Amino acid sequence: MAPKDQWSVSATVVEQVAAAHGVEPTELDTPLGTTLDTDALDSLVGSLSADATVSFTYTGIEVVVHSDGYVEVSR
Repeated sequence: MAPKDQWSVSATVVEQVAAAHGVEPTELDTPLGTTLDTDALDSLVGSLSADATVSFTYTGIEVVVHSDGYVEVSR
């Protein structure tokens, strides 16, 4: 994984959600930025305490982002 200052959790979320739908990221009907503030998500994850997570639903997929940047997706 790239250093956090060069890495975007938002991009990882889009890639993982697209994979869960079986499509390319550019084929998702709804851009992530219309669901939440992607800059805020990226900043928040970088400042979370060790055991914290952020969770939300995006295009019908449950997303959990861990403080270390690990992204889990499930239907």
